[in-house]
Parts: sequence; structure tokens; C-alpha cells
Amino acid sequence: MNTIAIVGLGYVGLPLLLAYARKGFNSIGFDIDPAKPETLLAGRSYIKHIPTTQVAEALAAGTLDATTDFSRIAEADAVTHRAQFIARRATGAAGFLHSLSLRRFLRTPLLLSIITS
Repeated sequence: MNTIAIVGLGYVGLPLLLAYARKGFNSIGFDIDPAKPETLLAGRSYIKHIPTTQVAEALAAGTLDATTDFSRIAEADAVTHRAQFIARRATGAAGFLHSLSLRRFLRTPLLLSIITS
């Protein structure tokens, strides 16, 4: 079975994670906020429009996992990351700082999708 990694479990990442899990993909969600993986692994949703039943069903099917351990990205066959351009006050530069920091965990060959807003 293919493994999909979703980086960022907010209002874009969590629905995407659940969509892959419902289709039968091993889906691992990554977030720097430990409360998000903890809540998901307890079978609950933290986003108002996403029913807790969807999370519980994906957990019961064994297709959903969530973590703050970014080294586990190496388990994935494909990675999707929603990157926001964030202006750095010190330099005024914008960029994919978080995306670049993930490089050390990625293996090749790998499908990487970056969604920007």
C-alpha cells in the first residue's frame, strides 16, 4: 500500500489527510503543534466542519496516523505540503523556509507536491 504524507494539519491539510485515508492510502499527518496529532490519534477532530466520526473511521481502518516526528517523512511515497509565503522581518524575504527544512528527511525517488497560497 502506498504511503502519503501531509505536512500541516490545518484547514487544508486535515481534510486532505482524511481524503487519502478514506481512499485506502496509509496517510501520515505531520504538524509542529503536538495537540493536533494527539487529538487525531484520540479519534477526535479539532476543526469544526470535520466530523469526529471521519477521524475515528480512518483510525479504525488503520489508514490514518499523525505525528510531530518529521523524520517519519522517509516512510512516505509522496508528500504534500501547504507552504505559505511568510515575510521574514529580519530580511524582508519570503520563502518556503519550512519546506526547505524538510529536505533532510526526504528520500528519493519521491513525489513532492507543494500547495501555496
